[in-house]
Amino acid sequence: MKNTTAWRVGCGDKFKFWEDVWMGGEESLLARFPRLYSISTQQHQSIQHMGVFKDAGWEWNFRWRRPLFDSEVHLGVSFLLDVARHPIQPHKGDQWVWNADPSGQYMAKFAYYVFRGK
Repeated sequence: MKNTTAWRVGCGDKFKFWEDVWMGGEESLLARFPRLYSISTQQHQSIQHMGVFKDAGWEWNFRWRRPLFDSEVHLGVSFLLDVARHPIQPHKGDQWVWNADPSGQYMAKFAYYVFRGK
């Protein structure tokens, strides 16, 4: 049953930015970037509290306790690239998606195949 459902981010009101697995994959940002998490002043915040919607769209607004050290810059770049690939959509709610069907909607016939292992 693992990997049959996933969250699809809309406006980001149901996800914790650092702690939840919301970017696909199997790791949270906290697990992938623990050092950046430790210097963030936005721990435990939902995605929608990590930026703002402006005329041009969503803008992230990350805040840190201190500037990144030279040895952390590569982490910062990787972090920003990963996060930038996941757009936040103000007029869509966060929702569960059924991965067993390409439409993302739950259907009993696909559940039957998933449970039978086909």
